[in-house]
Amino acid sequence: MGTSNYLRFLLATLIVATAVLVGWQTFGPPRVVTLTPGQYSFSASGDRTSGGNSVAELTPIESGVRLGCSISHGYQYPYCTATIRLGDLDEGMDLTAYDTLRLKARYQGTGVPRMRVFLRDYEEGLSTGVDDSTLKVNEVWFDVPEHGAVDVPLSVVRVASWWLSEHKVPLEKTGPRLDNVVMLEFSTPENIPDGTHTVDLQGIELVGRPFKQEQLSRILLACWFVLGIASLGLEVHRYRRRYLEARSNLSQLQALNEALQIETRELADKALTDPLTGALNREGLRDFLVDRWRNAGGQRNTLSVVFADIDHFKKINDAFGHGVGDEVLKQFSAILRDRLRSTDCLVRWGGEEFLIVCPGASLDQGCGLAEKLRQSLESAEWPEQIKVTASFGVAARTGEEDFGALIARADGHLYEAKRGGRNRVGGRHPIAPQGEEVHI
Repeated sequence: MGTSNYLRFLLATLIVATAVLVGWQTFGPPRVVTLTPGQYSFSASGDRTSGGNSVAELTPIESGVRLGCSISHGYQYPYCTATIRLGDLDEGMDLTAYDTLRLKARYQGTGVPRMRVFLRDYEEGLSTGVDDSTLKVNEVWFDVPEHGAVDVPLSVVRVASWWLSEHKVPLEKTGPRLDNVVMLEFSTPENIPDGTHTVDLQGIELVGRPFKQEQLSRILLACWFVLGIASLGLEVHRYRRRYLEARSNLSQLQALNEALQIETRELADKALTDPLTGALNREGLRDFLVDRWRNAGGQRNTLSVVFADIDHFKKINDAFGHGVGDEVLKQFSAILRDRLRSTDCLVRWGGEEFLIVCPGASLDQGCGLAEKLRQSLESAEWPEQIKVTASFGVAARTGEEDFGALIARADGHLYEAKRGGRNRVGGRHPIAPQGEEVHI
């Protein structure tokens, strides 16, 4: 199957899948969760914890519970409540997939047959795992009809104003949340008269569509987006192929080849490292100075450079061959690089000469670094049991001294070290003073 036919097949499949899912979401059987005492914890409470005298009692009835309530004024707003525990304090039930609370209710007693429903949600940043009162109170009121069947749309639920006032909730968190509901409460209305009241709660159900609307929309949108990108990519591929076919004559291919050669040369010119040792080359040093030195803020004038030269390297090549000489160069570079700070850079200046640039380092620190490098090289084990040492020259930048002049002074100190017998550091101080040593 060609790419175009494959995409057409995917398009047709996605159209059918979208129609089926949307139809199922709209007309399919609803998702229903029934809240029964056998599956969830039911309890009753009066207002005595608030200083009142009302007493509540819960008894099981067919497919539900009966809340018996003896109202006696002692608290300003007496009440009785039937509570369904949906989960732990910080692990409640996500009700965002449901749109209706359905139940059969019967209210017996004096006063208006009205009920309050509270959905208490655990919300991070507002609620705590030890105090039920910190659960956000989402509430809705409704009159109990004579036939008893009630459908409460969850979309009309609002956060209780008294709870917001008590807990001083920030404005951005005053909206209702039903994604982590810990408790569902059925409570008697306000201004309820004293006496005996009975509330039967039967067939308590949470009803929703087959899928979460938000998740379904995201999935379908993602599928269509991927298909759109794939179609666009196919069109781009087609135009590119036609373009390449139009340039099939020799003169155009030659022009393309010349452009590729120029690009290759430009890329080669931009290579920043020495392929043998892994150290920076001079182009890499230039970029390093631009990025690290000129942008070093208050430390832009503090800089030390260390010249390192392998002693008698030509004799190594003559005696053991250039292969061994290359291995010595690679190990030499590795020893130096491993002992430098992350802010320093190692440059292969040419042949067996290496340059170390140390931003922020004084002359004493540069000399201390060079001495440690010299000792490390002297004590290392080398190919063919060769004895390898190096000479060093160190210089620190003074004032606004040009970098080229700084390198020339370091090079002069290197030759002083060579004339002094090699395997030594040429500069002001061979070893950095205590407390100013550069970490390597």
